[in-house]
This record gives sequence, structure tokens and C-alpha cells, in this order.
Amino acid sequence: LLLRAKLPSDVIDRMDEFAPAHALLRFMVESADYLESPDLSLRAIIRSPLEQLGAWGRPVARCYTLRAALQNLCVLYPRESSFIQMGLLEGKTHTWLWRRRRLAPKDPAGAAQGEQFALGLAIQAVRMAAGSQWSPPAVRIESPESEWALRTEELAQSRVEFAHPVVAIAIPRDLLDRRLPRPLSGSAAAEDARAPVARDLVASLRQALVPLVPEVPLSLDLGAELAETTPRTLQRWLAEEGTGWRQIVDRARFEACEKLLLDPSLALAEVATRLGYSDQAHFTRAFHRWTGQAPSVRRRRSMS
Repeated sequence: LLLRAKLPSDVIDRMDEFAPAHALLRFMVESADYLESPDLSLRAIIRSPLEQLGAWGRPVARCYTLRAALQNLCVLYPRESSFIQMGLLEGKTHTWLWRRRRLAPKDPAGAAQGEQFALGLAIQAVRMAAGSQWSPPAVRIESPESEWALRTEELAQSRVEFAHPVVAIAIPRDLLDRRLPRPLSGSAAAEDARAPVARDLVASLRQALVPLVPEVPLSLDLGAELAETTPRTLQRWLAEEGTGWRQIVDRARFEACEKLLLDPSLALAEVATRLGYSDQAHFTRAFHRWTGQAPSVRRRRSMS
């Protein structure tokens, strides 16, 4: 299921790696079908600590009050998805935390899983202050009347309204100024620094490709799928950035190579195979082009 969604098979063990959102949604769609669990994404997100969700998770979880956490979430979360908007709306009796898509979804099934992700994220954020059993009094979702929303235990106490232009939950106002639990330790902040987030197309493609290097051929068609466009359009976009697909693949292989060389159990011939080279000689020439030295020399220096 992971490979069909163009995700590395060990992605669960590599939580600091970059992965395209639509690939994750495709994985959740197929997993939900496989497990016959249509509300899988909602339940998975609600059961995940907020500080482990995305590069914005820890900064949001370290806020002093729920209001500050939600305000930060509305700023930080959309940075990873340019087609997402998020905000707070004051109502007569409740404050609404809402998420809106700026573009129509290409994949309705994936959009439904994304809707569940947004809903679960919003509930999980409020639960930092309200407790692990809290459920919103009212929920609005974009989908027409959906079986998963009617049957999931997570919304059993909520009034669910369908076919809205946004995904939103109602939050009692008295919760907003409630203090959050003690912030995370400095070690968590140090982990944040080790997990940079890509901010442009080229860096995003490279980060998505690195964990896939040992798994699948790095074709232009794969790149177009990751970027959710056509191969021709991707080539044009890359040309506008002053680069091309070969250069991105080359850089991704180098970054993957740096990690593989740190594993002393892998012979250099095995490293070459995992990187997609037909023999060790081709790999050695490529590595010399990248670094000006032989891979055996680089490995010895890294291990010393």
C-alpha cells in the first residue's frame, strides 16, 4: 500500500522525512478500504500527539493558552499547503475553528481523507486544553451526508452539518483562555532544528525523492505525480527555476548515498545497487563527481 502511494516502505520509522500530502492521503484512502474503516484518518489523527504532527506540531503544542495555540495553528499549518486557508470565527455562543480549500479537489476520495485529517487535527488541538475525551458540540464538513461521519464514535456527541464550504468545529469560548499543559522540553526543540521543511518546488521534490531512491525508479512521470501535474508542465516549472529533472534526481541520489554510506553493513556494491546504478564503477564515478573523492574514502572519514 505504501509503495502504491509512492511512499517509502520504511516511512513509519523515518518520521523526520518529507512526504507529499497527496501521497499520504492516497495511502489513507487505500488503507481505509483495505481495513474497511472509512473513518481511519480521523481516528488516526485524534490518537496522535499533536507535537508529532508536521513541522508545526511542536510550536503549536508549546503555546501557553489554547487561544494562542489555535492562532499559531491557523498561521503555521497553511504554510505547508498553499491551497489551504485556516482561521477562527467568533460566533454568538461559540468560536469556530475552520479550514477551507482554495482549489477544488482532484481526487474526491483523497479529499474526504484530507477532510478527516483537518477535522481530527482541530479536535486534537482543542483536546490539549479540554481533555482527551472532549468532542465538539457542532461540526461542519464539506462532504454531503457521509456514513463515516454518522458512524464514527469520535463525533457521536456532536451535531454534524453536511455540505458546507468549510470544515469547522465549534469551540466553547471559555476554553480559549485555558492554559495548556507544561511545554515540551528543550530536547524536543532540538529535534525541530533537525527537521527542516522545504519551502519551494525543487526542495520539496528532492525531499520527497530521497527516501524513494532505493524503492522505485526515479522517472519524470514519478516527479509529475509527486508534483500533481504533467511531465511537460513539471519540466517547464523546473526550467523556470533554473534546473531540470536530472539534476534533482542526481542530488536526491547523493543525499540518499550519504545516509547509506553510514551503514557499515552495506558493501559499496550494495550501496550502488540501492541507488539505481548498474555497477559499482558507475556509482564510483558519480560519487567522485559529487564530492571529488572515492566513496570508500568518504566512508572511512565518516566513520572515524
